[in-house]
Amino acid sequence: MNTLHTPYTLARALFYVLLVGMQGDTQAVSTCGTPLPIVHVGNAYGTQWIVHTEARFVVTDLVRHKTSNISERSILLDIAGLTMTINGKTAHTRALQIESTDGVLQINGVTYRGMLFINSNADTKLSSVSIVGSLDQPYAALMPLLVQQACDNKRQDQLVLAQQVVDNEDMFSFQAHKKTATFKIKVLLDQLKSDTVWRLSSDTGFMLWGSADQNKKTKIKSADLLISKKNKLLCINNNKFADELLCIAPLSGNASFNGSPYHGVFLVSQHKDEVYLINNVDLEEYVYGVLHTESWPGWPLEIHKVCAIACRSYAIAMAMRANKLKKIYHIKNTNEHQTYSGLHGNKVLRQAVDDTRGVFISYKNRPIVAMYDICCGGIIPAHIGNFNFDNAPYLAREYPCLHCKLSKTYLWETVCALADFEKLVSNAVKKVKNIKSVAVSKKDKAGLVSEVVLKNSGAPVIFSGQKMYSLMKEIKSLCFQAHKEDNKVVIKGRGYGHHIGLCQWGAREMVRDGWNHKRILQFYYPGTDFMRIT
Repeated sequence: MNTLHTPYTLARALFYVLLVGMQGDTQAVSTCGTPLPIVHVGNAYGTQWIVHTEARFVVTDLVRHKTSNISERSILLDIAGLTMTINGKTAHTRALQIESTDGVLQINGVTYRGMLFINSNADTKLSSVSIVGSLDQPYAALMPLLVQQACDNKRQDQLVLAQQVVDNEDMFSFQAHKKTATFKIKVLLDQLKSDTVWRLSSDTGFMLWGSADQNKKTKIKSADLLISKKNKLLCINNNKFADELLCIAPLSGNASFNGSPYHGVFLVSQHKDEVYLINNVDLEEYVYGVLHTESWPGWPLEIHKVCAIACRSYAIAMAMRANKLKKIYHIKNTNEHQTYSGLHGNKVLRQAVDDTRGVFISYKNRPIVAMYDICCGGIIPAHIGNFNFDNAPYLAREYPCLHCKLSKTYLWETVCALADFEKLVSNAVKKVKNIKSVAVSKKDKAGLVSEVVLKNSGAPVIFSGQKMYSLMKEIKSLCFQAHKEDNKVVIKGRGYGHHIGLCQWGAREMVRDGWNHKRILQFYYPGTDFMRIT
């Protein structure tokens, strides 16, 4: 009968090989004589490694022969010379083995079937990171016709998304002669109020057609279209239309709304007594427009690639959700979703879109809701108490981002005159006067404020941290402290935004430190992969 050798016993047999040094093509020999591939990841001085498992981690100190379990599904390894930390805690050893109970590890976005070894060399004062095992491609095995996983960061052209991934085939318009698919996004620009008149402008005039008869198109030579609603009917340049949906396109070039030019076609939709103005635009043009407002135009190209993929991922996820709910638009043009400014001329942003064309972040073959904020302030998202991570486990990052510490928004302070503060609270919560103290009374595990208490001449006034946040636009996040000081209220906080997903300032510093866009994204969205619309 053959002897069964577990990964743990093989690790001990291989330990000597690992300590004397390995190269990329080295083959380690197990106790039963079978060669095992060793992938030498490289010297790891001053680097961070994100390791993810769908099961449970088993960590072994190979010097002291001590084994421990880690309950988190993602861990952050920080290696500087002979010092190794795991999720911020120092590992006092020169040799470490990390394995998963299911035998599969995802390391910096690459999936391996095997064990991770970290060896510190006292002579060179460097650590090497190596994997005993092999590259694993589970998606290629499970769904060969659907997706190929990009295990090699250098092979972005391997990213393939079949049409079946998307819920609604109507989201694609195929150009057979080019053998490509164009993904269209319907962006809500505005809702028509009774006293509002929309103005669309085009130097070349417009083509207009309705949903009732799409073959009947009307050419309008006027450079401006004035759109309003009268007696429950749409009115365009004093002509009434009974159609529930009108399509408006410039005869050539682009048309403008509120002075801003937009790519694509405008849709004017009547739905349940509401009238919506929607820009039906190519996904890549949409991402290009979003970057102008959601990214920082003066930053380097690599950070714009990060933002382009995040914005594109978010838009695709919102579109799929909207189609499932049968909504007439996919995404709003506000900070509730993403702010979209239409066309512009920034060449660096255009290159970022072109270089990442069609690429989005996926989790279990589905596009993720790639949330992002300006500065996370070092908050651990998984510790946030009022967010449901069950539907978005890739947002439950269990380690902090410390890269944004140099940002001006990492720490902030605002001061409000006591009289003004009393007025704000009286108008929004409850009438108060003669406030004696202001304090944060409850926080969640992440440090975000859930309750604020005011003591005044009457009974204490208690309200939510979210209400406090909404009262004062100067408050940049829910991570804050507040106190009364003489005749003013002083509020000090950390971070700018909701602390979930991509931290833009953190990503900026990571680019400065040499991280590429794909590695950055998988740091902020652990357990994810990359896919591409083709």
